[in-house]
Parts: sequence; structure tokens; C-alpha cells
Amino acid sequence: MSDVARLQIDPRELTIAEQANQIAELSKLVAEITQENQQLREENKQLKERIERLEALLATKLNVKSSKKPVFTENYSLERNKLLDPNKLGNKDSDKKPRKKSTGRKPREAKEHLVSDTIAVFPEGVDRDKCIHHRFQSAWRIVDGKAVYLRYDIRDLPGSTSLPLPLGIRNSRSEFGMEVILILSFLHYWVGVSQVNAIGIMNFFTGIDLSRSQADSLLNQLADDWRDQHDAIAELIALQMVVYIDETGWKVGTKACYTWIFSTAKHVLFRCGVSRKKTEATSVPGDLFNGIGVTDDYAAYKSLFTEHQLCWSHLIRKAIKLVLQNHLLQQELVDNVDCLFVFVEHPEVEPTNNRSERNARREAEIRKGARTNKTDSGADRRSVIVTVLASLQTRNAKFTLSNMLAEVGRWVDAGKSLFEMELDAIQAKRAPPI
Repeated sequence: MSDVARLQIDPRELTIAEQANQIAELSKLVAEITQENQQLREENKQLKERIERLEALLATKLNVKSSKKPVFTENYSLERNKLLDPNKLGNKDSDKKPRKKSTGRKPREAKEHLVSDTIAVFPEGVDRDKCIHHRFQSAWRIVDGKAVYLRYDIRDLPGSTSLPLPLGIRNSRSEFGMEVILILSFLHYWVGVSQVNAIGIMNFFTGIDLSRSQADSLLNQLADDWRDQHDAIAELIALQMVVYIDETGWKVGTKACYTWIFSTAKHVLFRCGVSRKKTEATSVPGDLFNGIGVTDDYAAYKSLFTEHQLCWSHLIRKAIKLVLQNHLLQQELVDNVDCLFVFVEHPEVEPTNNRSERNARREAEIRKGARTNKTDSGADRRSVIVTVLASLQTRNAKFTLSNMLAEVGRWVDAGKSLFEMELDAIQAKRAPPI
């Protein structure tokens, strides 16, 4: 039997010998912890002394180094400048036309030699023989795992102003297929590799060569496309009967902050780069949330829910700690007794907050690897994309690229995502009869 299991046995069920043995084990653990604490205090003292010596040495070196006066070799006199053309001061190329800011996109003509195939695109439900060529659109696609540059011949009826889009292309200006954007977002946000490494992995396996600016632009586009889905998921969570909430440390640049995770059986929502204030706990469920909240015992969650289930995993870990400290366990149980057995009355409620904790683990690992956000807009972009990816995973037993592409394709055809349709169905049921 493990140490933890023995500690959870009611002492009244033990014999005197077993109780004595348990007390001896606890005494041994306390002695080991005391010894470890003593070693840590000694190491801490040595580190403080070393820091003081290093600070003193650094201060000495700073005092030795004095700044040198600047030496000017150019003639900056007023007389010299009077001889210069005032229209050209500070601008050697003032007679040249200002350069137009580059967009970073190469002209289509410069990439014609890369085209491997031309595919005709027609609108649905029209006589193709009556269609004429309207324009070309070229894009990088991934076919059979390899990058290919395809040219689309967009055809429609004469005079048509609403031209068809190639399947899997975001809009009429897109140079990359949707599969490229989804693979990039999966590698960067789901697997957790840096953006640079995600670009390298894609190049290694598919041959597609993205620049940093192109990758950044594609992720921005995806966040813009998915923002409505993110908002729909937030509303769906607020309408659920049971919501699991957790938070983990995060960073935006050098600023320490938090990422909050709100989970249900079929929805996951992330809020990255925000504070740990109590208002964040209600930012998604809302002040009018009337369901059951499942959380750890962080003080911000107190009195937020009509019914509140505390995580038993956290309680057991704390119980072991309090047993070793020989006090406070009874008071801890008394203070939280109303929040410990909600799952007994409501079978749909899980006794632990493991659902949100699982989603928080990946974020914690990414934070430990120093792969957090550099800006607030980057944190917002991450919130949107990871929310939709995580919620899609709950709907697919096989979370694959083909399944994601099929689902996103259905959104395009229907004009709404599955989350928006789910929200519409719930709101229709809740609407009062006319």
C-alpha cells in the first residue's frame, strides 16, 4: 500500500501497532523535510553572499569605466551649412522620387515558372459552355504532402460580379491554401513550437517556404476569420449547466500575467495574457451564470456560483500537506464542506477540475519553454485560434488535418460554423413564444 493510501485510512480502523507505525512514518517524513529545509536555508545563505560579492564587483567596474567625450570630425559650423542648398539639408537623395513601400508580395509574373498545373474553376449550377475567363489566381497548395504552386482559371458567365472561389482558398487575394494556414497554426499553437520552428518543419516535410512576415500574416488572417467562432463558443459556455475553470501563469513580453481556461464537455475557451483578478473569472460565464462552477480553491472563485464544486484532487494534495503539518486539516474541511459534495447531488458534475487542468498543462509547458506572447495583440490572436482548435478537438475522435479542413469547408458552404449553429439552436429554444 502506498504512503498516500495509508495516510487516508481512518486511524480508528488501525491497530495500536499500525497507528504507532504510521506515527513513526510521519515522524520520519517530518525529519526528512526539516533536514531538507535546513539544507535549502544554507544554500540560500551562500547564494545571497555570492550575489553581494558580484554586486560589489559590478559596482567597482562601473566606476572604473568613465564615458569618453564625443569627437566630431565633420564640420557642423553655421558658415558651412549656409553654403548648402536648404532644400537638400539632411537628404542626399532629395532629387529622387520617394520609394513606394513594399508589400512583400512578388508580382505574379515573377512566379509563373513555378506553376505546375492550371485548374479551371466554375460556379455551381451554370452552363459551363457559356462561361468565359475572368481572371487568374495562383496559390501554394499541399497535395499528397508536397507543396505545389497551382494557377486557377476563374470562369463565370459574362458580366458576373460575384466570381467563384477555388475550393480551400480563403479569398480572391489568398496566395496560400487553407491547409497551409491550419498546419502552421497547429504546429505553433497546438504542438507549441516557435513560429520559426513551425516554418522550418513545414519546409522540411512539404517544401513550402514561408517567410516570417508571411507566417505572421496568415495567423492574423485565421484569427480574424475565427473571431466570430470564438465569441460563439464564449456564449455557449455561458449557457451550460457545468463549467470547469482554471488559470495558469503566462507572459506578454516581460509582463507577468495569466491565461484562463474555461471548459465544458464540448467547448474550451482560452483568455491569454490577462490578469488574475476576480473579474476575469466571470468574464466568460458572466454575472448571470446560473450553473455549477468546478474549480480549485483559489479565493477569486468564492461566492461566484449558485453551486460550487471544489476539485477533490487539489483537496487530497492539500490534505497530505496538512497532515504532515499536524494541524488545520479539520478546519479546511469545515470551511469548504458545502463545495465538496455537489458532484454527489449532480451526477453530471465531475469531482475534479481535471477537464480544464488538462487544457492548462500545454499552456504551462509552452510558458516554461519561454514561448509566450510578445504583444497584447499576439495574446489575443492566440486566444482565438487555440479556443477554436481545442473546441474542434472535443468534436472529433480523430483530430486530423483532413477532418479540420472538412469542417472548415462546411462552415464556408453553410455561412456559419457548427458553434454558431449550436448557439442559434439553444437561443431559439430559450426564446419566449410569440
